[in-house]
Amino acid sequence: SLLGYPIIAKDENYKDYMCKKLNDNDIETRDIFPCLANQKAYEGRYNTEDYPVANKIEKTVIYIGIHQFLDVSNLEKIANILNNG
Repeated sequence: SLLGYPIIAKDENYKDYMCKKLNDNDIETRDIFPCLANQKAYEGRYNTEDYPVANKIEKTVIYIGIHQFLDVSNLEKIANILNNG
């Protein structure tokens, strides 16, 4: 199972910027799962415009992986990368 810490960006451009900055520093990021209405299995069943909050979350949230070996120095590194850019 994927364990992750969600981070919400102010908009889609800033999300892309954060992902690049973190990935450039060897911090893996992943997009949050897509809104149900936007998944292929449900294509045509839902009007995606009816779910503005879910769509915004899909476009602005990323996960940073967490694991049993994550320590304070790793967290400080992540915070420094995000705060200094």
